[in-house]
Amino acid sequence: MKAKIKQSIKWIIFGRQAQFAVSVVFQILIMRILTPGVFGVYALAESSLGFIAMFVSFGFPHCVIQFQKLAGIERNVLGITVLQAGAYAALTFPGAIVVNRVYGEQIVRVYLLLISAHVLTFFTMVFQYTIERNLDFKRAEIVILISRLAGLLTILGFALAGGGVYSLVAGLYVRVILETAIFFKICRWSYGIGWDRKVLRVVLTYGSKRFLAQACGSMRKTLDKLLLGLLVPVALVGAYERSQVIVSSSVGLVSQLDARFAFSLINRIKEDSRRLKLLIGKGVFINVVVAAFFSLTALFFLKDLVILVLGEQWEPTARLLPFFSLYLVGSVPALFLQQVFFAAGDPLKIVWGRLFDIVVFSLITLGVSRLEGAGRHTIIISLMVLNYGFSGLIETGYLAAILLRWKLLKPASFLRPLLLAGFAAITGFCLVRFLGFPSLANLIIVGIFYSGLLWKFCRADFIWLKQYWQY
Repeated sequence: MKAKIKQSIKWIIFGRQAQFAVSVVFQILIMRILTPGVFGVYALAESSLGFIAMFVSFGFPHCVIQFQKLAGIERNVLGITVLQAGAYAALTFPGAIVVNRVYGEQIVRVYLLLISAHVLTFFTMVFQYTIERNLDFKRAEIVILISRLAGLLTILGFALAGGGVYSLVAGLYVRVILETAIFFKICRWSYGIGWDRKVLRVVLTYGSKRFLAQACGSMRKTLDKLLLGLLVPVALVGAYERSQVIVSSSVGLVSQLDARFAFSLINRIKEDSRRLKLLIGKGVFINVVVAAFFSLTALFFLKDLVILVLGEQWEPTARLLPFFSLYLVGSVPALFLQQVFFAAGDPLKIVWGRLFDIVVFSLITLGVSRLEGAGRHTIIISLMVLNYGFSGLIETGYLAAILLRWKLLKPASFLRPLLLAGFAAITGFCLVRFLGFPSLANLIIVGIFYSGLLWKFCRADFIWLKQYWQY
C-alpha cells in the first residue's frame, strides 16, 4: 500500500507538471491564432450545456471508489450512467431553442455539436475511476496526457487551416474519444451492465447527495459566463474565459493532494483518526502555501507575461488575471477540503456553504448587471472576477470551520500561510508604488520574502510526508 501511494504521489506531481507544460506551449500557439471572440462563442456554448448538465451531474462514477467493496458496484454504476446520458441528451436538444433565441445561431450550432462529446464523458469517468480506485495513477496520468496532447494538436491543425471555433470542437472530440477508448481497454471492463435494486439504492442515495454538492458549484461556473454574455460583447466573454482557463491550469498544477488522490487515500484511512487528522492538516497547509505562491505570481507578473507572449489583442485577458488571485487562494485548498466530506460519505455538509456562496454571488451579480453603457464593460467584467473569487472564499472558509469544529484541522494550518502571503503582498505593493521595479523583479523579491517567512515560521510543516509514514 505504501509503495502504491508513493508512486501515486509521484505520478500526480510529475504527470500534472507534464500536462501543464504541454498545455501551456500549445495554448500559447492556439491563442495567437484564434481571437478572443472565438473563445467567447465556444465558452457560451459550453456554459449553456453545462447549465443543463448540472441537473444530471449526479456523482454516480465516484461510487466505484466510495463503495468499491460492494458486489456489482461497477455494473450498476454503468447502468445508471446509461440512463444519465440518455437524460442529458433528452434535455439538451430542446434546450437549443432557448440558446438560439438568447445568444444566436452561431452559438447554438457549436452547442449542438458539443452534445455527443459531453455524453461520452459520463462513461469516461466510470472507466477512469475504476482504474484510480486501485491508486493506479500512473496509467491514468499517461492516458490523460496523451489524450490532451492529441486534442491540442487537433485544435492547432484546424486553427491553422482557418477552422475558427470548430477547431476547438474537433479538439474536444479527439480528446474525449481517446480517453474513453483507452480507459475502457486498460480497466479491462468485463462487468457488463447491472440493475440490482439494493446496489442501485445505495448508488442513487450517495449520487444524489454528491449531486447537490457538485451542482451548486457547477451553477456558479456556468452562470457567470452566461450572465456576462448578456452584459458585455462576446469578445470580452472570451477574454474572461481564457483568463479563467489560465488560472485553472495553475490550480491543476499546484493541487498535488487534491480531489482524486485525496478522495482515494482518505477512503482508506478515514477510520484512523490520528492519520486522518495529520493528512488533513498538512494537506491543507501545503495547498494554501502553493495557492498563495500562484496568487502572488498572478498579482505581480502574470499580466505582463501574457501580453508579452500573446500580444496586445489579449490585453483584456491579462488585465483580469490579478483579480483572479482571490480565486486562487480559495480554490486550491477547497479542492482538498471537499474530498474530506465526499470520502466521509456526507457531501451534504458542502451544500450549505455552496448555497450561501451562490446567494452572495447572485446578489453581487445583480448589482453588477445594473451597470450600463459601453464605457462600463471593463468595470462589469472586473467586478464579476472579484465576485467569483470572493464567493469561493466563503465556501472554503465554511468547510475549514467545520473541520476546525470537528478538531480535524488546526487553525495554523489554514491561517498562517495566508497571513504570511498577505504580508508579502503588502511588501510587493510598496515596491511597485515607491520603487517601480519591473514586474519580474517584483515577483522574485516577493517570492523570496514569502519563502523566507515560511522557512522562519513554518519549517516543521514541510517535512510532514516522511514523518507521516512513521505513524
